[in-house]
Amino acid sequence: MKYISIFLLIFLPVLLFANISELQNNLKNSVGKERMEILLELGDKTRYLDQTQSLDYGDEAIVLSKTLDRVYQVEAFIVQSETFKRYSDRANAKKYAEEARKLAYELGKKEI
Repeated sequence: MKYISIFLLIFLPVLLFANISELQNNLKNSVGKERMEILLELGDKTRYLDQTQSLDYGDEAIVLSKTLDRVYQVEAFIVQSETFKRYSDRANAKKYAEEARKLAYELGKKEI
């Protein structure tokens, strides 16, 4: 069990970073819904490594969502909320969670 834990501690960050790098490369040439999905995934994955970068991806996703489907805006608000929560900024976490909840309700979603 000890060796499995050591293995995971060493290789999980390497795999996560490789996936983030691939997503960042894909982002360069993406547009529309594809770009949105990559931004949301990057915002989610970078949350644990770089708060500023995660929030930047979330901000771009919020702006882009206004030209696409507003359901994406709900998801972008959730990414922002979770990032702020991760770094103990409860006021902003609550603000974005409330925005996500209100918009989801407007769009007829019962759960987020």
